Amino acid sequence: MVVCGKEMEIQGEHYTIGQVGPVHLDLDEDDELCGERRVVLEQRSMSTEHWLGPQKSSASALPACLCHMLECLRVLLCKESPGKVPTLTEAPLLTLTELDTLCLYAAQELLSHLQK
Repeated sequence: MVVCGKEMEIQGEHYTIGQVGPVHLDLDEDDELCGERRVVLEQRSMSTEHWLGPQKSSASALPACLCHMLECLRVLLCKESPGKVPTLTEAPLLTLTELDTLCLYAAQELLSHLQK
């Protein structure tokens, strides 16, 4: 895990904005749907490597870095055909109650390890 700092100047003040990562979401090679999951991730241009950090977003929206990770988790954790799993644009978060809850718990678990 790496923590990177980016310095920027805003109205004469210097700030350092950190990024944490990479967080890797590996495919389970023993999973019978592994090949299909890999194809879906490639078709959707989704990475299994995620860098987390402050990003500009509206107060009601999730940061883009978290959205990308949740999209990836939807594909990796679904029980059905990964090609049938909608993107967050097609089905907003918590539309797929069971899968999205599982994805949020997995994301929470991953992020809790960053704090240690």
